[in-house]
Amino acid sequence: MDDVGTLSPVDVRQVWADEARDFTPWLAENADLLGEALGMDLIHEQSEAAVGRFSADLVFREASTDRCVVVENIFAPYRTGITRAVKEKVMESKTLQETVLSLPPDERAALAERLLLSLDEPSEEELAQIWLSEADKRARELDRGEVQSIPAEEVRRKARALLR
Repeated sequence: MDDVGTLSPVDVRQVWADEARDFTPWLAENADLLGEALGMDLIHEQSEAAVGRFSADLVFREASTDRCVVVENIFAPYRTGITRAVKEKVMESKTLQETVLSLPPDERAALAERLLLSLDEPSEEELAQIWLSEADKRARELDRGEVQSIPAEEVRRKARALLR
């Protein structure tokens, strides 16, 4: 791959054939160049950061303000709609709201659904803790004789009967 020293207009597919495999890692390693182009001092925090069921390509922290900066690369031709709301620049909340409200109704609805789902989804750590608590509760119930265990073969037999 050619050594790129500064950000300048290029046909991205000539330099980085694949967004996820080539461009996103390069951008993470060159936060200083991105920061220079945006007028920010960026510190790379995470790549492919979990956002509910989805992931953000890159997460940076702006050193001077401690603000979170999310970068979603959108040079792939199949990405349209929602990603247009965060295209090419860091937006202040009001600008982001205006941009989102200008999207077509179906795209606003899809974004609203994603945002609402993100409020209810527990993190992987929270899910693990929920299941550990449930397993602990069930073990205590068995130990106290409050419930009876069911042999695995009986559970399988009943499950098969339900599927017929």
